[in-house]
Amino acid sequence: MTQFITFTRRWNPALVLRTLTQLSLIIATLLSIPLILAQSEVPFKRGDANQDDSFNIGDPISTLLYLFKGTGSVLCIDAADTNDDGELAIADAIYALSFLFLGTEAPPTPFDDCGLDPTADELSCEATTCPPEDPPGPYDQFTANVEVIEQGNFVIIRSDGIPNHSSPYFPSNDPRWEAPHQGMRQNPNSIGEQDLVFRIPLNPQIANSSSDTRLGPIGVAINGVAFFNQFAGPNQPLDREIISFDAGNGHPARGDLYHYHIEPLYLTESNPSKLLGFLLDGFPVYGPRDPDGSLPSDLDECNGHTHATPEFPNGIYHYHIVDVSPYISGCYKGTPGTVSQ
Repeated sequence: MTQFITFTRRWNPALVLRTLTQLSLIIATLLSIPLILAQSEVPFKRGDANQDDSFNIGDPISTLLYLFKGTGSVLCIDAADTNDDGELAIADAIYALSFLFLGTEAPPTPFDDCGLDPTADELSCEATTCPPEDPPGPYDQFTANVEVIEQGNFVIIRSDGIPNHSSPYFPSNDPRWEAPHQGMRQNPNSIGEQDLVFRIPLNPQIANSSSDTRLGPIGVAINGVAFFNQFAGPNQPLDREIISFDAGNGHPARGDLYHYHIEPLYLTESNPSKLLGFLLDGFPVYGPRDPDGSLPSDLDECNGHTHATPEFPNGIYHYHIVDVSPYISGCYKGTPGTVSQ
């Protein structure tokens, strides 16, 4: 028997809730809605399913429409997971309605204020009304073509991969083009805009054992250019490729991805001990010299050691570029994050 409700000034919240629950359970038996899930480390407000920066009846309605009609606007599934059980379901709408109209327990943290999900799950969060957190101080040295934000325990670095110095690999009609230096043998590739996204640990930790770097980007310089390791290809040394490096010690690969295998001279010419970038494990990369101008004498197998730097006065493990293989680093001292392009 179908029950109809007339909303008046004296409507019964408990009856509304029971009816919505019954209808939701009936629909749930008829529909199965697959969800696309991804790891979320974006700050949000729990319960704010429709992302209007408030928690009201519109949020459970948005959740129900999303689940059963595919029309609701739920951009942050993690926020719509009102009961924090790691999935988006009818129970979340019921939890929200119970809190709003029956005064039951409030949604779990983060509720009312922006925050990160304290519960490990794989719910996605494409957009929220919460602003991204600013990255820590050392990351403010990246150039303007690099976007850096903090997301939970990671720093997200997005770059177009374009160097901030001249090169023969720019088109000849580009003002950044320069003639090849003496002895250079230019490869057939060109510098092209990329969409590099590095996801590296915010607070890197030394792993139980080091791990080899792989071909392709292993880190990113402060000008947004990718760092590559000491190989030109699988177990192929750089011997035949070094002749193709421009005056900044970089060159483009197939796909027009410009990168550095060795010391980026444009970055170190003013200060050979400066911060040059970060590897995927989150540890910083410095020039060939220590802050006092001396050459490090205690580097380990990954080209690193631990002591204070201007950016990390309390001390941190960090890499130094050297003039022999593996140049930047042949291994990660910490646990590497990810990179996409």
